[in-house]
Amino acid sequence: MKKAYFLVLFLTMIRLSAQTYCTPNYPSGCDGGDQIDDFTISTAGFSHLDTGCSVGTYGDYYATHTITLSPTITYSFSVTHNYSSQYVKIWADFNNDGTFDETTELLGSGSSGSTTTTNGTVTLPASATPGTYRVRVADRWNIDPIPCDVGGYGEAHDYKLIVTAPPTCIAPSALVVSNITTSTINLAWTAPATLPSLGYDIFYSNTGVVPTATTVPNLNSTTTSATINQLAPGSNYCVWVRAKCTTTDASVWVNTCFVTACATATIPYFLDFENATAPAMPICTLATNGGSANNWVISDDPGNGFTNKTLTYYYDSQNPANAWFFTQGINLVGGTTYRIKYKYGNNSASYSEKMKVTYGTDATPAAQTTVLHDYTNIIDVQTPVTDFYALTPATSGVYYFGFNVYSDANMYNLYVDDILVEVNPSCAEPNALSVTAVTAFTATVSWAAPTPVPSIGYEYYRSTSNTVPSATTVATGSASSATVNLASLLASTTYYVWVRSVCTSTDKSAWSSVATFTTESFCPVVTSPADGLINMPVTPTINWTTMAGATGYRITVGTTSGGSNVLNNIDVGNVTSYTFTVPLANSTEYFYTINAYGAGVISNSCSVRSFTTACAAITPNYTNDFTSIAASCWGQASGGSATGGSTGNTEYWVEDGFLNNGSTGAAKINLYSDSKTGWLLSPTFNLSGASYDLKFDYGMTEWNTTNASTLGSDDVIQVLMSNNNGATWTVIQTWNSSTVISNTSTQFTYTVSGGTNQMKFAIFATEGTIDDSADIDFFVDNFLVTQSALSTVENTLTKNNIKAYPNPFTDVLNISDVKNVRSISVVDIAGRVVKTFEKPSSDLQLRELNAGMYLVVLTMNDGSKQTLKAIKK
Repeated sequence: MKKAYFLVLFLTMIRLSAQTYCTPNYPSGCDGGDQIDDFTISTAGFSHLDTGCSVGTYGDYYATHTITLSPTITYSFSVTHNYSSQYVKIWADFNNDGTFDETTELLGSGSSGSTTTTNGTVTLPASATPGTYRVRVADRWNIDPIPCDVGGYGEAHDYKLIVTAPPTCIAPSALVVSNITTSTINLAWTAPATLPSLGYDIFYSNTGVVPTATTVPNLNSTTTSATINQLAPGSNYCVWVRAKCTTTDASVWVNTCFVTACATATIPYFLDFENATAPAMPICTLATNGGSANNWVISDDPGNGFTNKTLTYYYDSQNPANAWFFTQGINLVGGTTYRIKYKYGNNSASYSEKMKVTYGTDATPAAQTTVLHDYTNIIDVQTPVTDFYALTPATSGVYYFGFNVYSDANMYNLYVDDILVEVNPSCAEPNALSVTAVTAFTATVSWAAPTPVPSIGYEYYRSTSNTVPSATTVATGSASSATVNLASLLASTTYYVWVRSVCTSTDKSAWSSVATFTTESFCPVVTSPADGLINMPVTPTINWTTMAGATGYRITVGTTSGGSNVLNNIDVGNVTSYTFTVPLANSTEYFYTINAYGAGVISNSCSVRSFTTACAAITPNYTNDFTSIAASCWGQASGGSATGGSTGNTEYWVEDGFLNNGSTGAAKINLYSDSKTGWLLSPTFNLSGASYDLKFDYGMTEWNTTNASTLGSDDVIQVLMSNNNGATWTVIQTWNSSTVISNTSTQFTYTVSGGTNQMKFAIFATEGTIDDSADIDFFVDNFLVTQSALSTVENTLTKNNIKAYPNPFTDVLNISDVKNVRSISVVDIAGRVVKTFEKPSSDLQLRELNAGMYLVVLTMNDGSKQTLKAIKK
């Protein structure tokens, strides 16, 4: 017989290994909670936990996880998900043909309903042959799964199933629990067809322990009933029964679960909701709904300072709230003063919640005859607040406390936690702490005095750590009334404050709930320049606001963030601006911090800001063809006005194809949204001693097309010029809604006479404040600054007739006559000064220059200039 059994098992394994099974696929995924997170068959000793969402929505665990079952026995299974409305089915391929028949090979099914757990049973048919098989567990959202699903949300797992021989000891069935009290139950069941000779083993637990074949039972019964005593009131229990046929042969366990009756609670009564199974209420409490809106639920870590399980009301967008939560019944003695203490809060600074706290003789709204407090406007309580109210029942009895949320429809969420009912202490703590008048170094803390008001006053404890003080903690200070002014605080620091009552020299209350606040920054607010601004002058001015309590300011400047290699914590006095007297380097980013000081303190952790100085002045000729919008020494700014200067550094000009032809080679700004103002800023030029021509190509189109367009009603585009490196601006050209701007290339030309060595140009474009329908693209290209045809330089060239030789040269360039030359500058074709000679000789040493063409600018003693071209080999 044994040989035949093992032959069947061996052949089964060979057939199974040869099969290829379909792979289910749920294209909508399972990571939204539509998954098999835990799968357990507890009475078979099988569990597969915390698997999450499988890659590809399918997990093949045949090689690693084995389920062992026997025919004809009913086993309970459980599947947990992370979303509701799940449907589960389980199949076994009993004929090992590589296919799960949807009907004949179905072992069990179930659905989760509105919960995230599916419970059901599986039973192997009596015809199931001992051997090894593949079993499939499939889960799908909102619809029954099939073995080879290819749609929707869900997940499937495969496992190995070993079918053993039918049991020789049959389990009882139909367990029934009755006559449940606070400490006892009656248990009954139906005997199997063959009565067990040694009766029945019984095991029960309220700790989640599941018995195995070797578990020692709590008791044994020779009949089909039993009484279990000494149970805990208000507790979840499960009880298991098995048949005991011989000393070595027992059936599988069968089970049922129940909750013992609730006992009346005694003082002190504390409820923190941690024993609840969210979203259900804790045992022995009750939530009822007197309206059509949502009811109270238990949520886990809802936020706003409530980090554990919390009594929660979620708003209803259509209906006003009328939900009640009732505590367990609590024994109170008539004439004794008690208090109820709790935390509450909401999650909105603009939506108002309403809640009553009551007590009465029954857990029904009608029996809640005493309102302890009515919160008619809970708003912006976005961190938990502790509150308490005293009560004195007239007669002894069992009382229930109620929390009735009655918020209007479409408000927000409300939270309650840590409910405590206790004898009112002889010295009650203050509550409702608030903090006002917070500055960088001071704050005022106020609170509601308890009843009675403590005869000696109050003590407070202040800390930068949120560690709750104990009864032995030494107080920071005392107060005779319900307010205290805190001084000598640190700026930009978070503080925590607790207060307690001092009723006598030996009787002090518990510490209140915490109040927290953060002192203001003592850092000055820099008003200009904007952080990160570029093209700043080399002697810039920094401006900041006055700080209350400051008697002076210090400035630190460096060429790295946090550096101090330019100015190291220099005291500039009690002023609100600083102008650099020593010129900074051109084309350099500087980082700076402004700190305030006063009364022995100095600000800390103030922001590090930066600006970048403008490039050195370029002596033309100069060309920018906008191959890149980020051309060397160009910049952008935003906001402000043409004559008043910019106020920000947002970059509205972008690189695009000229007149929307192509995608590169020009600078473009789009004017559509109201209030947009963008600046395109040129480098700084040295235009002294001659006349120069500014030229550039421009044009305008509809947005993203090549069609002609017109500016909006208050749109303005202007060309600006500055002779002091952008400190002030002059308008030299204006286009507005009455101006026709062509959608073909047009050249703008302007001659600069009497220029300085700090000349700068800008293209200023603003949408104005009217948001009209005009949507235009304005383009700039081929920006040129060149000497005018009749410039002083050309006249000087004829007059002085100075020559440079040899030309081309190798290392030394000779100047024919230097007696009237005050200085010489050598400029490359990009307009950069690469070398200067303040007291020139006739032979210029230029070995270090790269090969190419250069302009040699001679500044004469009379202030005129002559420019010579020279080529280095």
